[in-house]
Amino acid sequence: MKPAILEVRGLSFTYRGSESPALDGIDLELAAGGFLRVAGATGAGKSTFCRCLNGLIPQFQRGELRGEVRIGGVLADAQKVGDNAARVGLVFQDFEAQLFSTSVEREVAFGPENLGLPREQIAQRVERSLAAVGLAELRRRDPATLSGGEKQKLALAATLALEPELLVLDEPTTDLDPPSRRWLRELLQPGRGLSSAVILAEPEIGDGAASGELLVLEAGRCAALGPAQRLARDTESLLRHGVRPRELDLLFARLGLDQSASGPEEAARILERHGYRLDPKRLPGPAAEAASGAGAPAVIQIDRLTHQYPDGMLALRGIDLTVRPGEFVALLGANGSGKTTLVQHLNGLLHPSSGSCRIGGKEARAYSLAELGQRVGYVFQNPDVMIFSDTVADEVRFGLRNRGLSEEQQERRCRAALEAVGLEALADADPFALPKGGRQRVAVASVLALEPEILVLDEPTTGLDHAHARTVLDLLRELNRKGHTILMITHALGLAAEYARRCLLLGRGELLADGAPRQVLADANALALSGLEPPDILALGQRLGAPTLTLDELASCLVRPAS
Repeated sequence: MKPAILEVRGLSFTYRGSESPALDGIDLELAAGGFLRVAGATGAGKSTFCRCLNGLIPQFQRGELRGEVRIGGVLADAQKVGDNAARVGLVFQDFEAQLFSTSVEREVAFGPENLGLPREQIAQRVERSLAAVGLAELRRRDPATLSGGEKQKLALAATLALEPELLVLDEPTTDLDPPSRRWLRELLQPGRGLSSAVILAEPEIGDGAASGELLVLEAGRCAALGPAQRLARDTESLLRHGVRPRELDLLFARLGLDQSASGPEEAARILERHGYRLDPKRLPGPAAEAASGAGAPAVIQIDRLTHQYPDGMLALRGIDLTVRPGEFVALLGANGSGKTTLVQHLNGLLHPSSGSCRIGGKEARAYSLAELGQRVGYVFQNPDVMIFSDTVADEVRFGLRNRGLSEEQQERRCRAALEAVGLEALADADPFALPKGGRQRVAVASVLALEPEILVLDEPTTGLDHAHARTVLDLLRELNRKGHTILMITHALGLAAEYARRCLLLGRGELLADGAPRQVLADANALALSGLEPPDILALGQRLGAPTLTLDELASCLVRPAS
């Protein structure tokens, strides 16, 4: 038996000014080199738990702390946070708050330098950490110029360079593309090269094989604790506690099979072994999946659009794109493929280096920002660049007041937007006191309330659990039905498959595929060029005979074995 690196006894914490505890009586141990998943819906206490492990709570976030956390036998809150950093490495949910240096390699070197390590050893750690996250070629880039996913990898690299005994990751995959998520989970698996014990906090049970231990939090309490492989298959219990299980486990549970699979290939073998086959005739026809707006004048017209940043990086390479009224478009691609660069031409934040971008037949650069903002609503990938008001409700009302809406109209739209993102109870809260997922919902609500003609959202479900993500997307679908044009960047390929009517696939600044979700997500060549892979449900359907977009669709197309 390995000694415990982490001992948690009776851990409870109530934030100053709160009436209910964020954590309530948590007990657990984690052995050196062990692996612990922490799952729970938004507000379950995951971030609070993570911040208790290195002393940020209660040293920087005040409140009432009871119980104890010991790292290698030493009380965490008895040490300064800086002293704990050598033993406990924490990647924040709000990872951009950790980045401050002027180059990627300086960011990674900062921690080892503060540990007082020799120069040669610092250089070795920088090399290893950048190689581990795939950022070695970007070592001289300013972190501010990186994509969201690249920034998240950089925050991880900077923490890995500390070589902590305990690595704590608070929702570390929110901005990562699917291949990067799989890469990270493989990196963190026991025996894959990391000597650290790992705690991985996420709102859902991630794809891939379940390993290590699983702690399920609900309202700050321990709802379940045990082997991840066993608990991950108890889909009914996970759903009851607000945690979305893996899609393949949900499918097996629906079919009444006591099985688990690490991926689509194994799942297909299990289903075939039980006599299941897929009937493609049950899939909806092409007419049911046709995009809206055929034949109507374009609301967005992009011709030969190229964009080169001042540092010489060519982010877009001759994009041609037409979007017509009432379309619901998902923009897909790996981290750094040019997605955000493309959509920032739509609201005037960027202008073409060559080519053109027209909104409603008029060059985007010919509008004033105020005029363009009335036609194109934009939700940023990082919500903190949008928020500035003292309360959540004031943030949502700000744009409505500027449009000159009556008090009654402001109240109605504000209430509807906050209800849509699940923040109606926090209307009077300080938005900056909310976790990143909460701030993301505030940003989405502030733009949804404006009901613009074109709504552009850059990763609108970042930091949201599955239930809140679906709530936001259900609202987008309803706005789309009312005639609003939706353009959404997302790494959630499963949600894109379900909600979008058209998918655009980018890779290295080029448009690789454009069509219905079933067509694009089943295009193995285009996906390979983009660096993406199809979601598990679609890949499983393909292996059984036809690409399926959703769990419900796949289940309805499976023919049960003869009794």
